[in-house]
Amino acid sequence: LLSMILGLTVLSLNFERPLEHALTAVLLWWTPEAVRKTMHKNLVAHRTRNRKTTLMYASSLAFILFVIVTFALQMITFQFQWEQRYGTGLRMQCSFYSSMNLIETLSSVDDILLPQERPSTPPPPPAPGEPEEEEEEWSDLPPVEDVAYVTYNLGDILGQRSFINTLGRIMYAGADVYAVSPNYDQVVLPGFEQINSRAPPANSEDSFSITEQLYTPRGSQSLVIGSLYKDNMALTLNSTLLLHTEGSNQAPIFRRLRPLAFLDGLAGFNFSPFPNRPWQDALVSVPTLVRLSRGKIKSVNDVPVKYIMFRLRRGMGPQERERVKIRLKSMAGRNSCIVNDVEDRLTGFKTALAFLDLIAGATTSIALLVSFFSLTSSMFTNIHEQGKEIGLLRAVGVTRPWIAAVYSLEATVLVLSAGVLGVCIGSAVAFTVTAQRSLFTQLPLPFVFPRMAVAVILIASVVSAFIAAFVPAIRLVHSNIVRLMRFS
Repeated sequence: LLSMILGLTVLSLNFERPLEHALTAVLLWWTPEAVRKTMHKNLVAHRTRNRKTTLMYASSLAFILFVIVTFALQMITFQFQWEQRYGTGLRMQCSFYSSMNLIETLSSVDDILLPQERPSTPPPPPAPGEPEEEEEEWSDLPPVEDVAYVTYNLGDILGQRSFINTLGRIMYAGADVYAVSPNYDQVVLPGFEQINSRAPPANSEDSFSITEQLYTPRGSQSLVIGSLYKDNMALTLNSTLLLHTEGSNQAPIFRRLRPLAFLDGLAGFNFSPFPNRPWQDALVSVPTLVRLSRGKIKSVNDVPVKYIMFRLRRGMGPQERERVKIRLKSMAGRNSCIVNDVEDRLTGFKTALAFLDLIAGATTSIALLVSFFSLTSSMFTNIHEQGKEIGLLRAVGVTRPWIAAVYSLEATVLVLSAGVLGVCIGSAVAFTVTAQRSLFTQLPLPFVFPRMAVAVILIASVVSAFIAAFVPAIRLVHSNIVRLMRFS
C-alpha cells in the first residue's frame, strides 16, 4: 500500500501544473494579474525544487488520510459484524429448553412496549461535599418501538439435519430453516438486507416486505434462501425445490417448496452469494414451520422462540437504554434467557480505538512538522536565489508587500495543489481498501471520508506555507537595495 501511494504520488506530478493554474483561477481571481503572472513564473523557475516539496506533502497527506480511514474502518467493521450477527442493537436469546413459547413471548414483551413510568419521589439530595448526580433521562414515548421474534431452526426441533435439493435430487446443500415474524425485516437494523431477486406480490398494489410476503398464500408454500443456491442449483423464482430432512434413525422426508426470494444478505442470518458459506439459512413463516415439523409442534402456540428482537426508539440516551436492559434482564432471568447488547461488545474496542486515534494524531503532527521544515528550507532557498531579481524590482519601485505577496501566494498554491493531490490519492487508496474489506467480510461497509480531519490538515498546511514563505521574503525585501543588487 505504501508503494502504491508513492507510485500514485509520482504519477500525479503530471497534473501539478494544470492544478496550480486551476487553483489560481478559482481562489486568487481577486489578486492583480501581475501578481498571478509573476507567481506562475516563479513556480516554473523553482519547479525542480518544488517537486520535492510536492512529493513530500502529497505523500504525507495521502498516508495520513489512509491511516485515518483505516482506523475508522476497523471500528465500523467490528461494529457491523456484531450488528449483522445480532440483527438489532438489543435482543433476548432464549434456551431451547426454556418455557418461552410463542404466546408467552408475545404476552411478556407487552410491558416493554409501554412508556416507562417516572419515579414518584425525587432522588435524595447529595451529601455535603459530594457532586450532584446528573438528572436521569425520561421520555413519554415508549422505549421500544417494535418487537420481532425468530424461532429455533427445523433441525433443532426435529433433531435432524435439513438440506435443499433440486427436484431431481442431483444438487443439494445444507440449510438451517428458521421461522420469523412478519415484521422481522422492519425491526432489524437497516442496510444489511440485500435482495438479489424476489417474487412479485399477487396484487401489484401491495407493498409487502419479504417477511410479510411469507404469510401470503404464495409465501406459505415458499421459503427465502440465499442467492448462492440460485447460481449453484440453477434455480429461479418459478422453480420447485425439495426441503430434505433426515436423521440417523429416521427415513428422509422431502417437502416441495418454491423460492420466494434470493437474498445476498440479511441482518441476523447467514445469506451470501459466495461459495465460502456453503451452509446458509432459509426463512419460512411460522405456520409453514409447524407443517414441516412432522407433528413435533402441535400448534403455533408451542413454537420454541430463540431470539426476541427489539427495535429501540431513535435518539434514546444511555441511561434510558440501561433501564430497558434492566427490565429485559428481569424478564429474561425468569425464562432462562439472556440479553445481548451490541454496545457491550463495542466498549473494549472503543477504548483500544481511542488509543489508536492518539497514535494517528501523533503521526499526523510529525508528518506535518517534517513537511513544514522541508517547505521552509525550500522557500528560503528559492527566495534567496532570486535576491538580484528582488533588488531590481525594488529599484523600479515595486513595494515590499507586493513582493512578499508573490512568494507567499506561490507557497500557498504549491501546498494547496499538493494537498489536493494527496487527498485524491489517499481517498482512492482508502476507497479501494474499504471495497476490498466489504467484499471479504460481505458487509455493507461505507466509505467514511474524514471531512473535519482533512479540512484541519489543509488549513494547517496553508497557514504553515504562508508563514514559511512570508517570513524570509519580508526579511529579505527590507534589506538595502544596493546589497540586494550585489546578492549572489
